Amino acid sequence: MPGDEECRACVVGLRETEPGTPGRVLIGVEPGVSGFAACEHLREGCPLTAAQEATERGRREAEAVAAIKRERSWLKEAGVGSRYWEATAERLREPTDVLCYLADFRANVLAGRGIVLLGPIGVGKTAALALIARRAYAENGCPTWCTTVTRLMRHVLRGTEMRKARDAMGEATEEDPRLRPLLLLDEFGAAYESDYAMAALEDYIGWRYDNRLATCVAGNLTPEQLRENPHYSRMVDRWRETCRVVVIGGESMRHSEDGL
Repeated sequence: MPGDEECRACVVGLRETEPGTPGRVLIGVEPGVSGFAACEHLREGCPLTAAQEATERGRREAEAVAAIKRERSWLKEAGVGSRYWEATAERLREPTDVLCYLADFRANVLAGRGIVLLGPIGVGKTAALALIARRAYAENGCPTWCTTVTRLMRHVLRGTEMRKARDAMGEATEEDPRLRPLLLLDEFGAAYESDYAMAALEDYIGWRYDNRLATCVAGNLTPEQLRENPHYSRMVDRWRETCRVVVIGGESMRHSEDGL
């Protein structure tokens, strides 16, 4: 038995085995069967064994709950919405390219490589970004910032006045999410308030490119729209070198009971 302890509820008598034979045997059990093996046959109804198993089961369940809480707390701090905390590949319409990126995740982030997901609304782009965030957590909590273009602009423009965004980045503290090695940028292609806002965004993306910081992007645009819009030209040129472009087609996977 574990620790060579004697469970008196199911083992009444033990005797030493023959010299040179390890362990002990249960009286009345054929020679060569150890006390532990014999007790295994009698585990059912053994109060000591049942208590040990219940304790171990409770410990595993508590550890699992704690692990989930740690991951969700990390995802929340990274900016991932609670709807996507349990994102899996099964929630993606076309997961192959995303899984390929994740298969070499560490090398991709270290090299500043990302992925650009393009397609209509509701095809799983945000879920794909969340899945990447979950992988970042699994990789020793790789510092990640998941945000939308609109929220990003508030950070990029905050306190910059008329200075370039990259100049302001030089004054950012280590806690600033803009400095994190992995940026997950959703809703790319949304309307911008001014040419200056667009220029600030372009400058920030350029700063990340210069510093080999990985950027993953999701947007409701087509490759043609990206290429033809002059505002995007510099960003697209950088992503052409550092990102895999994935076009996701099809109708929205979101459904409602009232037929909306």
